[in-house]
Amino acid sequence: MSNKVLSLILLLICVAIFVTEPQLYGFDIKGHLGWVPSHTASQIIKASFDNWFVGYAFKTVESVTDYSYFDRYPFLFAGVTKLILSPFESNLSLWVLYSKYWMNLIFVSSILCCYRISGYFLSDRWLRLSSVLLSLSGFYFMNYKSMIHFDQPAILGTMILVESIFYFEKTRNKNPLIWSSLLTPLMGRGYVNLFVLSLYLVLKLVLSKGHDFKNLLRLAFLTIVPATLLCSSFLAYNIYIESEIRNVPIDQVSIVMSAKSRLGLDKFVVAQTEAQVSWTPFILDQGKRLLYHLTPYRIGKKLTLYFSIILFSLLLWKFRKLRKIVNDQSLLFGLLLVLSGFVWIFPMKRLAAFHDYTTMYYWGLSLFIYMALLKDLKFKKTVLVLSVSLFITSLIRDNSIRSSDKDKINMLAAEFEKIRSHYTPGKVVYVPQGIKKALPGRPYILGFYFYDSSLTTDPSKGDYKFEVLPDGQLSLIKLKSF
Repeated sequence: MSNKVLSLILLLICVAIFVTEPQLYGFDIKGHLGWVPSHTASQIIKASFDNWFVGYAFKTVESVTDYSYFDRYPFLFAGVTKLILSPFESNLSLWVLYSKYWMNLIFVSSILCCYRISGYFLSDRWLRLSSVLLSLSGFYFMNYKSMIHFDQPAILGTMILVESIFYFEKTRNKNPLIWSSLLTPLMGRGYVNLFVLSLYLVLKLVLSKGHDFKNLLRLAFLTIVPATLLCSSFLAYNIYIESEIRNVPIDQVSIVMSAKSRLGLDKFVVAQTEAQVSWTPFILDQGKRLLYHLTPYRIGKKLTLYFSIILFSLLLWKFRKLRKIVNDQSLLFGLLLVLSGFVWIFPMKRLAAFHDYTTMYYWGLSLFIYMALLKDLKFKKTVLVLSVSLFITSLIRDNSIRSSDKDKINMLAAEFEKIRSHYTPGKVVYVPQGIKKALPGRPYILGFYFYDSSLTTDPSKGDYKFEVLPDGQLSLIKLKSF
């Protein structure tokens, strides 16, 4: 009976996620919800065979022809997403809407994967589901769950990898771990999973005090070594394709330039961003983000602080009891969950400092905290009712906030559809306001809506002239006869 009830609750949650998704046919007009998905979409829609599955933001025709911002991740996610959404390329408003449903499907998969992981810590299924729902009810998952980007599939990949590690530790069956170590690094920004695999092997070595070194070395040659080689091959492939398409040396491709920036090897970028990424402000900002990540429902700064104080006080009290039953395996599992986000976020602080949605990588920490708090609670059904209620109300509230600019977002999407209905693909679109400046906060959006054309700021090269008028209306004027 309890299994049927839990299945029905999970079904209710899945339905709620899809039904409450705002009907937004375009990209947000501000913040990461505008910039990031429009940028990602501009790459994915071009991840076709013609470009050898390596998408880019847009093509420009100036004094020379060039391309902006190539995909720097294994093309598996971009290729699959391109295939799924290709039926909607004739109606980009639907493309955008269904991209959100596709990302929601990844979020639902993440819920199910976390539920499986919770089974290694909690025996009671009611408490397992409660801990999962509470851990994923915070601001960042609620706000960014349907944003098309490379992080959500990478996080799902980390969950799959962690579960396969736990399964191996329990059963000694290597096969799921070997396969997940090869596949999960290919899921979106899946490079994170090389860091998680490394963390697992280091933790295992430390906790075994070096006694298991030979077995761990064999395991490394079956997992992280081939995974690293595979990822390196995909990265080299992307770099080569960009170099060939743009006809530039390897050290000048955007992927290499971006890597230098993220890793702090570009002195100019380092000088510009040092104030934001120096360790003290970075750690303080990560701490603040973690509080919002752990707090279900958007309850404001003061209430979030009070909630966090209560949460950590209860956690400290609970740990006094739990430490008595800790063994090497449970310690390994707990440390892997807690540190899985830190091991990626801190080395990549130049990425994380400017992108708050990367806080989702701390999913393991929040899941561990809520599992620890709920372990052995007696009133488990009451807790589940409260957890489901919090999750759904968080969902509804966040979707309501994201819908506040619905009319403006959908009006702009309709304007673009109107423009696309009477223009010829394959031409050059002149943008006098600047390709990245025409629509503030969404510098790559024209690369999506004019994915099948080139862009220019040179009036002599344009076949069409695109402008955003003072009243917000879009204008496309034909400049040449063809």
